[in-house]
Amino acid sequence: MLNLLSKLKLKKKDCIRECIQEPGNVSYNLYQSPFDSTMFIFYEEYKDEDAFNAHANSEHFKAFADAIPNMLAEELNIEQF
Repeated sequence: MLNLLSKLKLKKKDCIRECIQEPGNVSYNLYQSPFDSTMFIFYEEYKDEDAFNAHANSEHFKAFADAIPNMLAEELNIEQF
């Protein structure tokens, strides 16, 4: 498990660096559960729907999404509010 967590942490650093530089990004936060070190929540805010769609279609997001499936305990869950 530690090896997978290390890989995830490296991948998320690459993705976060790119995401916070996106023109429509308002905030980008990654939280790790204090009770379960394998649980992470990305909380992201975008200026508008177009900014979110640009993020979702960005190369760095696609690369991150492609790199992590074997690290996930369940399917990636993306919710919009």
